Amino acid sequence: MQLGGIELPEYPAEVITQEYLLRGRFRPVGPMLAYLNDSERRYIQFNQATLLPFDAASPMGKLERPTVMVRKDNVVAISLLDEAGGDAAQLLVTKHKMIVYSTTFVIQGYFHMGADDLPMDVLSSSSHDFMGATDANIYPLKDVQNRPQTAAQVMLINRHGVLFYHQAE
Repeated sequence: MQLGGIELPEYPAEVITQEYLLRGRFRPVGPMLAYLNDSERRYIQFNQATLLPFDAASPMGKLERPTVMVRKDNVVAISLLDEAGGDAAQLLVTKHKMIVYSTTFVIQGYFHMGADDLPMDVLSSSSHDFMGATDANIYPLKDVQNRPQTAAQVMLINRHGVLFYHQAE
């Protein structure tokens, strides 16, 4: 897709929402974290999207669409699946090993934050909803019919999808 003659980049990604797994091509407009943290944008665009429910009892099966818009506050995490996507995330340098819990998954990884940020306060005090994590591992808390990849080199976590968190030992 073009915007004013500029070709927008797309990155292979896997998205964990509260109820669904989405695989597709993430298409941010501008810098990735700035795009995700823009309070004026309520949805995120994914192209070549495949939606898969976590719950085997869901009446919706596999859904494939050329473009899907996903409500940001329903996103738990976005795994970037290639090196170009990881590079484009432009994460902060300071990192701390953290564990976050959603309703369906536990995610452990190195959460990137400002040098002055306190790890135990970063999700509470930040004005940004999304933050980056590297070397992330994903563990299901319940049986799901469609599983995300178990590891991601770069993951973008939405604090609205986090029930609780703590530092890793």
